[in-house]
Amino acid sequence: MTITGLRGVDHESDDDAILGSVGYARSGMEVAVLRADGHPAPAGEIGEIVCRGDAVMSGYWHNPDATAATLKDGWLYTGDMGSFDEGGYLMLRDRSKDVVISGGSNIYPREVEEVLLEHPGVSEACVVGARCRVG
Repeated sequence: MTITGLRGVDHESDDDAILGSVGYARSGMEVAVLRADGHPAPAGEIGEIVCRGDAVMSGYWHNPDATAATLKDGWLYTGDMGSFDEGGYLMLRDRSKDVVISGGSNIYPREVEEVLLEHPGVSEACVVGARCRVG
């Protein structure tokens, strides 16, 4: 997220909530988390991270289609999924392209990996989605 001006190292804080977060927006930047319907997500709800400000790119070099898909109404749609906590810290969850939808639920591989890594017998974990043919 450094390409958008989010840097946790810029923040001097005794608040442990910043641990595990990517911090909060620096001056000159706006960051929002949007639900699938385009409305802002409340604290704790996962949505797509969007940003705008003086550090956001103006477009992709010689790629107007990619630019149009990424920059909308002045906002950069990052493709990253995340949420704000109650203190305004941004928590990065996963890439939107990595989300697995199963039984109508969104499953974030990174969250599954984090749970697996809590087990003392697991030193590394990598979760990927695979199509299951039932029938």
